[in-house]
Amino acid sequence: MRRVAILLAGLALIAGCGDDDDESAAATQEADAELIVSAAASLTDALTEPCLRAARARGCSTRRVIWRHALRLSLKPLLAIYGVMVGSVLSGSFAVEIVTSWPGLGALMYEGLVARDLYLVAGCAAAGAIFLAIGILLSDIGLALADPRVSEAA
Repeated sequence: MRRVAILLAGLALIAGCGDDDDESAAATQEADAELIVSAAASLTDALTEPCLRAARARGCSTRRVIWRHALRLSLKPLLAIYGVMVGSVLSGSFAVEIVTSWPGLGALMYEGLVARDLYLVAGCAAAGAIFLAIGILLSDIGLALADPRVSEAA
């Protein structure tokens, strides 16, 4: 269990790298901390699964059980979260694009709203929905690859 905590602490250090602005770094670290806590809770739940006890009973080492079996089982909630996050990022962050004047889908949609261009707004909304659906689809594919029990369900 101590090794799992060290692994998750290492992930937190890697996730927090590269931020120059203090405010964005704090927001990023807070979001990273929530994801790390979610990963830790998911991993501890996965370690109590009966299939992992069976793997230990078959003679698998603790390292193999954690790295090969428990991590795959603990990916389910994280993949669901990341699927929605990726879809949301791809569909555009409306407020950030307007405040920072970055060109993107959100700023384009705002310009369409100001100009009352119905077709541009509808196209931007459809594109955002498509990006969100692609993110969720990729999340579901990753879930099916990580947990074979999901793909066997009818």
